[in-house]
Amino acid sequence: MAPDGGEENEDDETYIGFNISSEEKQEWQDWVRDNRQYDTLTGLIKRAVRHQIAYDEGEGPWAETQASDSVEVKNVEAEVDLDPVLSQLNELSIDVQQLHEEFREYTDTRSITDDPTSDAFLSLLTNIRSLLPVASSEDKFIETISGYNAEPGSPEELAQTYGRVSDILNALLAEDYDAISTEDVQDACELLAAREDDVEVVRYKTNKHYVIING
Repeated sequence: MAPDGGEENEDDETYIGFNISSEEKQEWQDWVRDNRQYDTLTGLIKRAVRHQIAYDEGEGPWAETQASDSVEVKNVEAEVDLDPVLSQLNELSIDVQQLHEEFREYTDTRSITDDPTSDAFLSLLTNIRSLLPVASSEDKFIETISGYNAEPGSPEELAQTYGRVSDILNALLAEDYDAISTEDVQDACELLAAREDDVEVVRYKTNKHYVIING
């Protein structure tokens, strides 16, 4: 006979009745028939009740599962040696700082004329051209500068009068061109003279003058 399906002494039995829906009763009877663990629906009900009582009292095969469900989860603290990580971070910080300093030194020593196609260099050429003196011919320019008795007042006026590299440099520095050298201005003026048909190099005495000849 299947478990919990045995007969008990009729003298010890007490009748307990309760109402369920016809659908529930049919579902339970179908389960008894299909699983064949109990001979009757009564056996199923008895075993279900005993199992529930055992579960609620922490007994039977569910005791360990019930206990594990109520286990309190506590935080676990572990000691970790962070010194190697901090050391590597410190080394990385030093490397980044050195790289930053090397890049700054590179940009400080890099000339604006290193890249003739850059916007900065093209802007420099435009500014230098605006500072060059204008004359109808080389002879007219020499005649004009040889007749000056007084130097112009501002760096811009001086550059537009003589067109010397030193004058142009001073005018550019007055326009906030901080990172520029005499060599930069010299190279830019030479390039202008080579590129622009109207920019000429005029030699007078010991000086070179860069002049726009529009005659």
